[in-house]
Amino acid sequence: MGDKEVLKYKDIVLRASDLDVLEGPCYLNDQIIGFYFSYLSSLCGRKDVLFLPPSISFWLANCDGDSCKAAVEPLVFPSRRLVVFTVNDCDDLGGEFMGKAPVPSTLMSSSLKAKAKKKNVARPASKCEPTIAEPLFEESNAPQQTNGYDCGLYVMAIAKAVCECYSSVKSGKDADWFSVVQRRVDTSVEMTFRNEVLALIEDLRKN
Repeated sequence: MGDKEVLKYKDIVLRASDLDVLEGPCYLNDQIIGFYFSYLSSLCGRKDVLFLPPSISFWLANCDGDSCKAAVEPLVFPSRRLVVFTVNDCDDLGGEFMGKAPVPSTLMSSSLKAKAKKKNVARPASKCEPTIAEPLFEESNAPQQTNGYDCGLYVMAIAKAVCECYSSVKSGKDADWFSVVQRRVDTSVEMTFRNEVLALIEDLRKN
């Protein structure tokens, strides 16, 4: 029967193997995180907040300037108050997902060492110039996994907290999402979030 299609959500197709990844314990893949970011985009309901899927984030970090320019323009970064993208610590597609990087005002990552953090976060942000202002790096006590494979869960949980924070304020206004992340995201993510995403997928399948 092959890898059966389980859900088609916007431009994301989830298959049985993707749900197997959610059963864990293992790293999450691009499809799961991309699906969840697409869901958060709908949930947030703000055109000035953009959740970029891992595939685009990776491409922005690794493409050359000429090929990147044409792809960046449709994303209309100048109209965004917040762009959320994954930070990958590997030059190969499918590397470890480490955190969030909102631009243009602030950049944040959840579990990279400080020196590597700034380097890896800066790579995709630099490709957005000159469409955004020069980024300001601000350190935050972001939560991180206690094992070697749940970093993707924290990526999604932090993105959810950011989404909920911005959904609670009017479009065109900023939100104190740093403190919201610190209050709402902790190690309980490792016990509950996989089941939460599986339940979401099941609900969307029924509807």
